[in-house]
Amino acid sequence: MKFERSINVVGCHCAGEVCDVIVVGVLNPSGCNTIYDKLAHFRDKEDHIRQLLMQEPRGRAAMCLNLVLPACDSRADVGFLIMESDEYPLMSGGNTIATATVLLEIGIVKMNEPVTKMVLETPAGLVSITADCEDGKCKAVAFDNVL
Repeated sequence: MKFERSINVVGCHCAGEVCDVIVVGVLNPSGCNTIYDKLAHFRDKEDHIRQLLMQEPRGRAAMCLNLVLPACDSRADVGFLIMESDEYPLMSGGNTIATATVLLEIGIVKMNEPVTKMVLETPAGLVSITADCEDGKCKAVAFDNVL
């Protein structure tokens, strides 16, 4: 069997809420100048990705999915979009914590022990992150909501 596409999703949760993170396999849309433009692109033109991963047999209504994309704002380390079963929220604390954890633990953002600071770009704006890290693991994440 030949696969035409592979999407890598890292399983994660925040306080029991499933907040999986897509790290590879979804292309960054061209022609988008802001992370909100990227949200609108996926919502309006590529919603099949959300449906594929969030509906059974791969997903379920009680979960969230985060899509890691290059940031548009030069002050941010990484951008991300949140997908839920029926919408694309602009911001979510639990999804921010889960995405930051995955970015650090798989090495997309360099982990500095004992504390790593980064900025994530969401459609609602920039979010500054402080993560407590030990032995290659992200132990705790705090954030200052949209700047």
